[in-house]
Amino acid sequence: MSLLPKFDVVVWIMKTDAFPALRDELIGLAADEPDESTEYEGMVDFHWRFDSFAEAESVAAAFTVLRQKPEVVFLRLSNCDDSKASFTFKDERHGHVGGLCSDPPAYAPPFLWIRTGE
Repeated sequence: MSLLPKFDVVVWIMKTDAFPALRDELIGLAADEPDESTEYEGMVDFHWRFDSFAEAESVAAAFTVLRQKPEVVFLRLSNCDDSKASFTFKDERHGHVGGLCSDPPAYAPPFLWIRTGE
């Protein structure tokens, strides 16, 4: 039996002058503090962990409004039991090797795509 939650919503933000406002916006959208946060080389990552896909999906979907901000570098919903069921909503990391929950890159499902024009 696994003691770790099955789902992880991860956001990486560059620590710029906009960081405090973005952090507050993230926490407001999640309606909760992150379960974990780490700062490294000008980047801060935030992790929210969930036992249910529905909860994780709801928070990840709320965060997608931030993916067009240049300070938001990475946004992902990871399924730690099934990496093929994970979604990457934004990934602008450069030179990063490895993954979350050992999962390969994946992309957002169609219901979360942003329309760019018609």
